[in-house]
Amino acid sequence: MRRSGATPCAGNVGLRYVETSQNSVGYTFVTGGPVLITAKRDYSDTLPSFNLAFDLANDLVLRAGAAKVMSRPALGTLTPGGTVNVSGNNRVATLGNPNIDPTRAKNYDLGLEWYFAPESMLALALFYKDIESRPQGLTVTNQVFTGNPFGIPDNVAVAACGTLPNCARRTCRSGPSTRRSTARAVNLKGF
Repeated sequence: MRRSGATPCAGNVGLRYVETSQNSVGYTFVTGGPVLITAKRDYSDTLPSFNLAFDLANDLVLRAGAAKVMSRPALGTLTPGGTVNVSGNNRVATLGNPNIDPTRAKNYDLGLEWYFAPESMLALALFYKDIESRPQGLTVTNQVFTGNPFGIPDNVAVAACGTLPNCARRTCRSGPSTRRSTARAVNLKGF
């Protein structure tokens, strides 16, 4: 334990640098045939952290910590390909997104611990998490595919349309009993 004035304290400081080189490979369909798609991406994160514990009394400890953290998305989310499932009049296009950012956040913790008896503790802890980015699934139902506003590849739109005349106009128009859904991961900024 180190002394800071009259209050004994202990702690640590850390720094982690993470470089990510991502190469995503997946299949999608173009005019009915599978096509291999590859997407490459590089990014880096510098992640500082610190933890401190102050002995306020023999049985009372104040703890504080802060860290910048990141967590990569699930591998299946990063595929550049897509699939189309047809069930009756329903068509569902499920797409990956190789440009999904990792979850990034800043964490802050503060705790007070009272050791009132041997092998006994009463604690109060507070935390705050500032989420900077978070991958999230997005499902769009009954979407008209015009200019692919959700980044849907034209070939997936063609597969989801069901008929070539509709797809040639890059617009899927459906009757009242036909449902079209698209599921894709997107980046959200903060909460």
